[in-house]
Amino acid sequence: MFSLTGISRRITRLYVFQWTGGVTKKERFDAGLTDVHGKAAPGYCVIYEHVLHKRSCSVKTVKD
Repeated sequence: MFSLTGISRRITRLYVFQWTGGVTKKERFDAGLTDVHGKAAPGYCVIYEHVLHKRSCSVKTVKD
């Protein structure tokens, strides 16, 4: 996602539209940055580290 900004100087912003995950665990596609209970998903740390220019995410994720 972040490499898209290098494709064109016209791309000046990126938006994350899917903050929350699926409503149930049976849903097939879940691109949310949090799970159904609001706990951070692994993708949250990718955004966190990039935006804050940190090398490690201090937030415990669902997979931890």
